[in-house]
Amino acid sequence: VDEEKLMEITMDVGAEEIDVDEGMAEIWADPESFEAIADVLKNANVAVAEAGIVRRPETMVELDELNIARQVLRMIDKLEDLDDVQAVTANFAIADAIAEQLEDE
Repeated sequence: VDEEKLMEITMDVGAEEIDVDEGMAEIWADPESFEAIADVLKNANVAVAEAGIVRRPETMVELDELNIARQVLRMIDKLEDLDDVQAVTANFAIADAIAEQLEDE
C-alpha cells in the first residue's frame, strides 16, 4: 500500500503521521487510536509486520562527547539487565563520529 492510500484509510481513525522508508511504513498516533487503526488496516487487507504502542520522544538530545555517550550506553545496559524492567526508552542520538569511536572499542 502506498503512503497516500495509508493516509486515506488511517487519518479518519486517529493517525497523525506516517513515515515511509524502504517499503515499510510507520503510523504514529495517540495510543487511544491503536485499536481503531489496527482494525481499519485489517479491514483494508493491509499486511502488518509488527504492531504495538511505543514511546517516541518529542525532543532529542545529541550526545557528542565520547565519555558521556559511554556513560549513557552503560546506564541503558544496566537498566535493561534489571529483572523488573520491561522496556527502556531514551531521547538521545549519538553523533556519527562518536558512534564510530564506540564501535572501534
